[in-house]
Amino acid sequence: MERNRPTPEGRALGVEIARLCDQEEAKQARMLAPTIPERCKTCAFRGGTFPNGCGGTLLDALHCIADGHDFLCHEHGRKGQLCAGYQMMRFEHPFAIGTDWPWFTQDAEPNTRLPAERDESNVKDVEQ
Repeated sequence: MERNRPTPEGRALGVEIARLCDQEEAKQARMLAPTIPERCKTCAFRGGTFPNGCGGTLLDALHCIADGHDFLCHEHGRKGQLCAGYQMMRFEHPFAIGTDWPWFTQDAEPNTRLPAERDESNVKDVEQ
């Protein structure tokens, strides 16, 4: 799998990630957290975008969701902000499960703040 290149495997994974994010958006994000912005036009969590077909990007995004690292938007004008798709995917389960997965990209430098150190005032606590 090449970094930052769409692949058939990346596109297949992207379809599922976009489907899950669409479900999360419909289920709660728009109703309960209007502070989460709309996904940008090039969001990795939006079906059919270039990043949504890049397996490495998607694997790193899933790693961020599972481990509680911030996944930042790369859209011009939103750089440095949390990715809206990432926020939707973590909304109902804002705490990390913790994994020891390796990062796909060698130069990935995730924000390593723990979930407890973040401002999660807009996150509603949901019991399982």
